[in-house]
Amino acid sequence: MRCLLTLLAVLFLTPISVFAQSASDLFQQAVVMERTQGDLLGAIALYERVVDASNDRTLTADALVRIGQNYERLGRDGALDAYQRVVSDFGDLAEPVGIARARLAALVTLAAPAPDPPNSIAFKVPGRASPWGHLSADGQRLVTIERSNTMADGGALLIMDLVQNSFTTLVPGRPGGFAQSPRFSPDQNQVAYGWWDGEGRAYIEVLDLPTGSIRTVLDLHSHFSDLPGVDWTEGPFDPYVLDWTEDGSGLLVYNWVDGIGGDWYSNLMMVPVDGSPPRVVARDKA
Repeated sequence: MRCLLTLLAVLFLTPISVFAQSASDLFQQAVVMERTQGDLLGAIALYERVVDASNDRTLTADALVRIGQNYERLGRDGALDAYQRVVSDFGDLAEPVGIARARLAALVTLAAPAPDPPNSIAFKVPGRASPWGHLSADGQRLVTIERSNTMADGGALLIMDLVQNSFTTLVPGRPGGFAQSPRFSPDQNQVAYGWWDGEGRAYIEVLDLPTGSIRTVLDLHSHFSDLPGVDWTEGPFDPYVLDWTEDGSGLLVYNWVDGIGGDWYSNLMMVPVDGSPPRVVARDKA
């Protein structure tokens, strides 16, 4: 009887310990193949053997996470299935489940197609539309100007949602003046635009979209008071923001001012958005 019990112990217990050790060894071999040899497909095959062979839940969940990570690196399907299995079958294991959930959220976001903006949209806005506008990098927003029917009403800065077919007023109109030539910043989080107040003063302003805060980065009147023969009761006119620098630190700005006797001056300048003095790139008298 004792011999029979011993034989049963050998038959049933020994394979389990060898089985577990084998799965652990396979996992370590897969790690070496992945990290040292760079053979991601070979590592995936070994991790899959671990999943099939292991009785250790933590080891199995870790192997599934690594399968998902390697499929991501290869740019192949399979990562979602691996991560979903970790979440559904190993919910009691905080670390691998946390990794799997984070990667699932990222993959679902990346996989979601951006809605296509319609080919043409009719917007109903107060006043009259302005020809000035700038399209966002994703093609889903347009920042533009609502020109009022009378100068006394001012002209507002608007942003149009080309997907939802709606618009929002970013900067309300100000009596006697209007915004013009708005431009999105490279990171799409700011809008620079010119502002003429209708009383001979013009400004370059920057609106921070997340917070709604506005800062003046240039008062053109104060920087062109040295020009001889300028009729400051009428100008400077038309502060145009032409573009941002690639790093978002400055603006290329153009404006012109009336001169006494019919002359006028045009100015092209680089304007830092931190409020530092502008640098005149070119100045011309016509």
